[in-house]
Amino acid sequence: VSPKSPAEEGGLKVQDIVTAVESRPIATLNELMMLVRRHDPGDKVELTIVRGGVKRNMKVRLTETPDDH
Repeated sequence: VSPKSPAEEGGLKVQDIVTAVESRPIATLNELMMLVRRHDPGDKVELTIVRGGVKRNMKVRLTETPDDH
């Protein structure tokens, strides 16, 4: 998670592990990207993450990916 990135602005932190998008389990970064791309910028999406060993759900609002990422 880079400073001022869409991920950070959505509430994700360094070392968070995303395990599901909208209750659909993911195992790879490619699966994560595929599920996120099914939504439009501005949509709210529920992520399941593991932060510090604790599983939690969070809603994030998707933004457009900056050109340099």
